[in-house]
Amino acid sequence: LRDRAIAAAPQRRDEFMTMFTGLDAALQPARSGGGGQARIPPSPSVQARQALARGNLEQADDFARRAARSNASEQVQAEVILGLIALRRDDLATAEARFRAALARRPGLTEALGGLYDVLQRQNRFAEAEALQQETGFRPGSSAGLATQRAYSLRDEASRSEPAQAIALLSQAKAVDPQNSWVRLDLVRLLRAQGQEAEAAREEQELVALGNNDAAYAAALLAQDQERYGEVVARLEAIPARVRNADANRLLTQARQEQEIGRLEALARDTPRSDAMQRLMALAARPDPSGTMAAGVVRALGRLQQPEAAAQAARAALAVNRNATPDARIQLAGALLSARRVEDAQAITASLLAEGRLTEEQRRQIASLSAGSAVVQAGQLSAEGNQRAALAQLQPALREMPDNPAVNLALARVYLASNRAPEAQGIADAVLARNPGSLEALTVAADAALARRDWRRADALLQEGRSRFPADPQIMLLEARRARAQGDHYRALRALESAGVRRYAQLQAGGGSRASDAELLATRLRGGTEEAAGQGAEISDPVASQIANELAAARQETVTWLQAGVGVRGRSGQGGLSKLTEVTAPVEVSAAVPGIGGRVTAKAEAVSLNTGSIGSDLNTLRQFGSNVLGGGNAVGLNGAKGTATGVALNVGYAYGDLRADIGSTPLGFRIANVVGGIEYAPSLTDRLRLRITGERRAVSDSLLSYAGLRDSRTGATWGGVTTTGGRAQLEYTVGDAVLYGGGGYAAIDGRHVANNSRFDLGGGIAWTVLRQPDQSLVLGFDARYAAFEKNLRYFTLGHGGYFSPQSQVSAVVQADWRKRIGDLRLRLGGAVGYQTYREDDTAVFPNNPELQAQLAAAAAADSTLAARYAGRDGSGVIGNLRAEAEYDITPQLRIGAYATYDRSGDWKQATGMVRLRYAFEQPGPDLNPMMPLPR
Repeated sequence: LRDRAIAAAPQRRDEFMTMFTGLDAALQPARSGGGGQARIPPSPSVQARQALARGNLEQADDFARRAARSNASEQVQAEVILGLIALRRDDLATAEARFRAALARRPGLTEALGGLYDVLQRQNRFAEAEALQQETGFRPGSSAGLATQRAYSLRDEASRSEPAQAIALLSQAKAVDPQNSWVRLDLVRLLRAQGQEAEAAREEQELVALGNNDAAYAAALLAQDQERYGEVVARLEAIPARVRNADANRLLTQARQEQEIGRLEALARDTPRSDAMQRLMALAARPDPSGTMAAGVVRALGRLQQPEAAAQAARAALAVNRNATPDARIQLAGALLSARRVEDAQAITASLLAEGRLTEEQRRQIASLSAGSAVVQAGQLSAEGNQRAALAQLQPALREMPDNPAVNLALARVYLASNRAPEAQGIADAVLARNPGSLEALTVAADAALARRDWRRADALLQEGRSRFPADPQIMLLEARRARAQGDHYRALRALESAGVRRYAQLQAGGGSRASDAELLATRLRGGTEEAAGQGAEISDPVASQIANELAAARQETVTWLQAGVGVRGRSGQGGLSKLTEVTAPVEVSAAVPGIGGRVTAKAEAVSLNTGSIGSDLNTLRQFGSNVLGGGNAVGLNGAKGTATGVALNVGYAYGDLRADIGSTPLGFRIANVVGGIEYAPSLTDRLRLRITGERRAVSDSLLSYAGLRDSRTGATWGGVTTTGGRAQLEYTVGDAVLYGGGGYAAIDGRHVANNSRFDLGGGIAWTVLRQPDQSLVLGFDARYAAFEKNLRYFTLGHGGYFSPQSQVSAVVQADWRKRIGDLRLRLGGAVGYQTYREDDTAVFPNNPELQAQLAAAAAADSTLAARYAGRDGSGVIGNLRAEAEYDITPQLRIGAYATYDRSGDWKQATGMVRLRYAFEQPGPDLNPMMPLPR
């Protein structure tokens, strides 16, 4: 219907295009058939046109500015729509600038030509309007050839269509008018946006092969999109100087500038001791009323991580160009913002506002820069762990621009960093509803859903991203985060490698800093087991840097590693009884599980125990086995063999919220037991987690409880104690704090040891007071109550040799500090508090009535004997200390060590271990073919 109307009255084409824009959108649901898969929301430019058709200029302006931050095709549409809005507002200067900007990116665009012609006519610039007609062939009130008109109609329809349909429409337009360079320009851009790189390259070569001036200019614009400034210069220089228009000449000048800046930037990156930095500063100090040279230098210095030099370059440019236009100074402020020189950018915009001679468009640009400044500063503060200051930084911008998408998404990211995922979700969803074509809003909303463990919402957003941005590396990054959230680290690695290969291809197609970043990213992609997650810091491209960082973490999670060490543990007590020295030599191998996800770890640990000599003191000897029935002297009384050796085996598996293992106490001990456990920790809500544990574990307090002993008088073997039970705990997150509380019950038994049980309750708070990329500090408070049914701490037959008070209450304050310095990781922690406990009196032979009766009879005749151990109370200071260090000798080889000291109950214990871990190298992806996104 629209095409027939245009064919009948071509002079009213713009009127019909505006009229039918809203109608197309309204009819789209009916065309889609309903009841099928949900239709992807219209792009920002389409929504802007709909708002403009309704006369809602503010909403149209908002949507158009969102389109300006999207792909190349959307940016052209944004310029046209902003020009039409300016016309409605009688802001003719801005309208002219917008239409010319659209024509610079897409020459021959009928709607932009019509808008510019209208501006010139309304300003009585009739000679310029006539020249516009002569230069472009534009004829108001008449149509071009039928083929050209049909091609432009299809082209305009494509600009308002979804990607697959738009490609089909542009292909049809190219078939209708094969010589139309601007149709081919749009087609190449759209193919690139959809990741069809090979097809886009073929179409671009066909465009160049047309050989006319329009084709050369269009091809130069394509090269400009990818920062291939050498090709931009070559293609524009192919157009004779006498016929190059002002836009082409401006583009040629800018490309030559960027080419020189890019060459010096690459030299400064590759040869730091060269004079490239000085030469860049000299370029910034050249007179340049347009401001493009200085802005380019400032951005380059920002990419080189030289913010101070960027600020100096900006100051030099302002000093030389004292009469720089507001547009040039705004451009320079934007460059400073990209170089993270927020205060310098704010100084420029403040001076512009103070002068007061600004158009409405310039004021809007400054407002956008102010929002950008707040976003940058909030991001820096949040990365440093100072979320409170980040929120304060965003508040003024939120008051001035409450609906600004960038500011609201920055707020959502700060909330995510503050463990306030529900609030982040609400903000991101609201922004996405207003900006359905915003990739940033979609990824922040998905990250919030992942933080809330709302898998359904996260999957829906991921599917929408795949449909709308199928080739964008950030969708692959989102796929990786989704997989990691559920413990499927291999899937995450594949997605990250796909993202890396995709971004590498995109960067490699460019020049200057993009090519340098491509090589740095390639190094990371081939980098094997680079376990340090900060390896992408020197990459200036933010997407490539994020890929490198997440790829390093994913490789650490999927790497197969082998670890061996030696450790020692010493526990205080009576020699031959409760005293214990343990030497261990564990060997572990761990690998991620392909397909099902998760990680499996197998461990074999050689263990040697030594309790020392019991000595010859009669009272001490009577504390062992059945010696108390052996008479009134030490002759013939023996202690146990004070050593035990064996090898413990264990296999464990971890996947997401689930942990499980099974193994044995050391084989070779007198008594060996099967041990193991399972833990499941699901999230019940956004902030509430339930942690359930069921396990059977060895009690390793003493040689008796751990390995078992033999009584030489009776030949009985007893000990080898295990505790079998479960525990449940709730954990509630409030900002940077976690409140927790729970309880458990366990049955405790061993061979020929009296049965026992334990009940415990506990709770506390852990508060992260410092969270930065390279360090963190957590403070906490913990209070616990435990009660054993029986006191079985002794070493006569039937006892278990483990601390088992009938009540124990303790309260401690805790601290845990972690720090990373390059390849060195440090951890220091400790706790200090107070405890009180009570032990009841207990029988010497708690599970043998016959022996107990014999002892009672003997005790009646011998005052040195007692049939029961006396109860006792105790209280005092308790605490612990922990120090740990790890160092990466190479990317594959790591050495680590730790030491601890504990004081609790009536015992003290110290441990230490040194270990080596070797990570097997992982092959990187093939950088030549495009890797498919994992499904």
